[in-house]
Amino acid sequence: MIRIDRAGVAAPSVLVDEDSSAARELARARTSLAEHDGDPSDWKFSFSVYSNGDVKTALSSLFHGKCAYCESRYDATQPMDVEHWRPKGRVEAADGTKVKPAYWWLAAAWSNLLPSCIDCNRRRWHTNVVTEAEEKLGKEDQFPLLDDTRAAAEGEEENERPSLINPCVDDPATFFEFTDEAVIRPRDGLNESETQRAIDSIRVYALNRSALVEQRQETLLRAQMSVAIVHRVAEMRVEQPDMSDAIRMVVDRMVQNEFVWLATHCRDDAEYALMIRQLVDRELAEFREALDAVE
Repeated sequence: MIRIDRAGVAAPSVLVDEDSSAARELARARTSLAEHDGDPSDWKFSFSVYSNGDVKTALSSLFHGKCAYCESRYDATQPMDVEHWRPKGRVEAADGTKVKPAYWWLAAAWSNLLPSCIDCNRRRWHTNVVTEAEEKLGKEDQFPLLDDTRAAAEGEEENERPSLINPCVDDPATFFEFTDEAVIRPRDGLNESETQRAIDSIRVYALNRSALVEQRQETLLRAQMSVAIVHRVAEMRVEQPDMSDAIRMVVDRMVQNEFVWLATHCRDDAEYALMIRQLVDRELAEFREALDAVE
């Protein structure tokens, strides 16, 4: 997960124009709820504007065809889920019960929509690499809070303290770090609430499911090889100051090739960019200027 500036892509007109489809749908939903008799927990309304093609295109462009949570590229292998960060229909309470209605007024709010892969968004069975157990993982209706103050009406969400990290609001780099086995975990030095947010986000978004960790591992191993090559060539330049110009040109080209690979995989559009950025910052700090020149 990396920080994404939502202002980088204009909100689709279907969501934000004065007489937009989203505005008309929200007006119908308000009327429907006001006219509903009895317990609002059995109120039903079919929202659809959020899945409009223009919305999907804008989200895909904003996140470079990657899942907002796990940074896997979904566009070549699976349909994108338009994810409601705050669930629109029902929300899972702390005891596991489903509470309705949820944040229905945000069903077509641009600020509440994210692109997600199926495995981050839907509750499915996976092996958790940390617990080594088969667990049902994926966000679905989950939206844990740091306290019990959950919004019950429009606007009240401003008073909530979400326990999930939003890549368009928070900087995930301050919350997460990766092990040498590509397992994600809370960063050292976080306070109690920050640690809880990191733990909850890793669990809810299924960020340590086995297939995902294996994919990250492949990328990390390639990056670690690049780092090793850069360090070894730097050592050779010190150990063999009299190497010929031809050999020097070859080894310099090797380093340049690895710099290009690493710089490319640190970009916003690269899979698992946060993991590679952290590796580069940790292992190649002395080469940062040269890497930035490549970018």
